[in-house]
Amino acid sequence: NHLAAHMWGLLAIGYALDDPSLVQFAIDSPENPRDFYELIQGCIFMEGDEPCARESDSAPAVQTGEIYDRYRHDSAPMKGLQYSSLTLQILSSAARICQNNGIDMYAYTAPTGENLRLAYEFYADFYIKKDCSIKGGYYSGEEDRLGKAGDHIGLFELGYNAYPDSDKIKDVI
Repeated sequence: NHLAAHMWGLLAIGYALDDPSLVQFAIDSPENPRDFYELIQGCIFMEGDEPCARESDSAPAVQTGEIYDRYRHDSAPMKGLQYSSLTLQILSSAARICQNNGIDMYAYTAPTGENLRLAYEFYADFYIKKDCSIKGGYYSGEEDRLGKAGDHIGLFELGYNAYPDSDKIKDVI
């Protein structure tokens, strides 16, 4: 979430100052190894990706659409959904800024398949079912925190705006 927030800040400042070079640096620049394109690929997992080294050895394999910050379930502890939601919120807010300026980052898919829609659809079920033991059980025990510490379901309004054909996102709304 720190890297996503840094990119978001650069992007917002770039647009506020009408500085195209800063905007480009934030979105896609060979001089910035953590630009928006890189963060989509780096923050969102695809099945088979290596999880964060901070996860417990008994953690289930990552699933397509999960966010890297899931490891906070182990390191925070019990805040995997909260931190994953924060990263999705920051990436989505940055995508909305881009969308307002003619760049559709919601439509972007990384060369390895990652995109924002995958993350929305992965996490939707936790909010629909209010059951953190689903999808392999990694987030078990987080029910009491679900939707209370910055991971509000209002985030899914941004997702619905971008992906109105997603039944999972509609179900959250």
